[in-house]
Amino acid sequence: MKRRNVLTLICTALLSISLFSCYNFTTSSSESSWIDSGGWEPSGDTYTITFISEDNIVKTYENISYGQYVEIPEVEHSSERYSLKGWSGIDDEDFKSGKVMVYESDATYIAKWSEKFGTETIYEAMQRKYDMDIEIDGVKDEAYNQATAIPVSIVTSNETETTANAYAMWDETYLYLLVEVNDATYNPYTSGEINDFDSVNIFMDILHNDSLAIENYSTGWGGNYRGEPGPMCEGWFRIGAGVSFPQGDSNYGDGSDFGWDGWLSFAARESGTTVGTTYKTDNGYNVEYRIDCTNENVPTELHLHEGQEIGIGINVYDKGDESSSVVCLEDINQDMAITPKRLSNFKLIPNPLQDKIIYPAIHVRESYKVTDKDKYDAQFKDATEFIIGDSTARILWDEYGIYFYFTFGDNTSSIELKSDLTSETKTLTQSGKIFIEKTGLDSTMLPEFDFIVNGDEENIIEAALRLRENNNNVSPSRLLFEADYLDEGESITIDGKKDEAYESAPEIDVSNQSLKELDSLAATGKAYIKWDNQYIYIFVDVEDDDVDSTTVNNSSPEKNDSVEIWISTCQTMPTLSTRWGWPTGGVNSLRPRENYCGEGKFARRAGNPDNPLVGFHWMWDNIGLVERKTASVLTDTGYTVEFKIGWGTFATDVNDKLNEIIDLGININDGENNSRKGIVCLNSYGHEIYNKPGYLDHVILVNK
Repeated sequence: MKRRNVLTLICTALLSISLFSCYNFTTSSSESSWIDSGGWEPSGDTYTITFISEDNIVKTYENISYGQYVEIPEVEHSSERYSLKGWSGIDDEDFKSGKVMVYESDATYIAKWSEKFGTETIYEAMQRKYDMDIEIDGVKDEAYNQATAIPVSIVTSNETETTANAYAMWDETYLYLLVEVNDATYNPYTSGEINDFDSVNIFMDILHNDSLAIENYSTGWGGNYRGEPGPMCEGWFRIGAGVSFPQGDSNYGDGSDFGWDGWLSFAARESGTTVGTTYKTDNGYNVEYRIDCTNENVPTELHLHEGQEIGIGINVYDKGDESSSVVCLEDINQDMAITPKRLSNFKLIPNPLQDKIIYPAIHVRESYKVTDKDKYDAQFKDATEFIIGDSTARILWDEYGIYFYFTFGDNTSSIELKSDLTSETKTLTQSGKIFIEKTGLDSTMLPEFDFIVNGDEENIIEAALRLRENNNNVSPSRLLFEADYLDEGESITIDGKKDEAYESAPEIDVSNQSLKELDSLAATGKAYIKWDNQYIYIFVDVEDDDVDSTTVNNSSPEKNDSVEIWISTCQTMPTLSTRWGWPTGGVNSLRPRENYCGEGKFARRAGNPDNPLVGFHWMWDNIGLVERKTASVLTDTGYTVEFKIGWGTFATDVNDKLNEIIDLGININDGENNSRKGIVCLNSYGHEIYNKPGYLDHVILVNK
């Protein structure tokens, strides 16, 4: 820390004489009330005690006896960038107590100020929750969801669209940093100087704002800054995009550099527990570091702890063909190689949920709304099941609020739910649903709840919710529709006519022009789905003002006016697998021989009575396993197609399929003269269904 050494003291007596000749300062007799003997017997001699800050006398005590205590005055710096660190000649214990004892001489104490480095902004590093591990693999772990995303987006040289988000966490041993770089065209490291390629540079100073720099320090790091010998708690970590290294390996090889031998970075590397790696993502690449901050160069009292402020700087290098750009956390970081003063300020904050259980709540799927009825919506199948007492619970959330579904155990008579989100205590006395109405929720929030089982106030389960997005909501599709149960007394005849039973089925709009080979398509449709434990029934009403009902292509019905139904009951299989059916890779590939699932395609041409149904089924290519009927009728507005498909071994093994979810796609082919003009689907990727089952949407088998 740079200090102002204005007064040179020859001896304390001469100093006190000169000071009182220069400053017009008098001491009120009332100041005697600030003096405490502390149990000592004062001597007959008296002394003068003076406190000075920024060349000015702050306080003077006169005629004070040996053994008495004087109060240390409060003082403020003229600049807000400084905070009081202590007083020269007063130890930390006396400083904290607020008083100092008078000895057998005059004394002068000068305020020591700690300069605040970086900018006024203070970022936060969240304490890692101890039961949530962080694996250094470049993938964002669940633990990081508690950390606030810190934008790294200040372009300090040349133009670039590259940006990044940083996440900082800590525990008593490590600092964890994850940097997500958005750069779809990055230049990965190959060889040579790391920063000649796309890379991330991290500078770190554990003593950042701690005023342990030497007096009149230079602009350099290390010895020029801390003095020799001294606690070398500074480090430089950089890594080239696209380079990965195994955990526990102290030889990081080309593409990763721990600068400054003998400092934090070098000692951290030698510890064998500091790890850095990168990971390619769909939008660019991630860089992740776990930095050991407990090596021999870091004094014990400076190991990471709550309330500590450290310095961190982050630069992202974006290398183009002819120029390079640097993207920083703050403008000041562009010069951080010059001095630790150019780093940003990070404060280590405690984890407010350290002693709480965190339960995941999954977002309700798009196009679906959880009912307010006290029933188990099939949507809860997306949520993770967890235990409360001897009961189980699943949680969903959306823009309307949070939904809990509890299934009581034998020893549960009631469950109470308390939360700051609502002033009302919610109570269940049997299996059912609790709905907390709350708008404005988003995935950055961590709402807290208390669960009380059987009214036992002494055994409250303190918890928080992690509001997670639903992976089934992401592109390319995964919309959610309902198929209504065919009640007793209802019947469906497969004749291409809309039976009354379909009236209770939700209307499904089939109008997304997924593939167009002409400027416009004439066809659109509405679909209705019913089911029972033997069959699934699908009725599609197609509007098309130019229906071709005569052209027949037995091998490629999609080239005619037709409707295709694609079904998969492989809910446990990869949702974006690259092909259908039994692959050439054998029993260890996509579809295992045991617990196999069913997939099928069924197509019906518009109104054509000749060989009307084309079907494919991949149960060992045995199409006879599936019973099906179909019909098509020409109408004044187009045509209808109706399917009745037997579950057989085609669907899930459970006898009662209520609340099961299957994959389904509906494609309306608009053809003319044995040539397809386009496809109208449920989602914009429908024309790719033949290639990937992952482009199917989801249907829940419900009973309204």
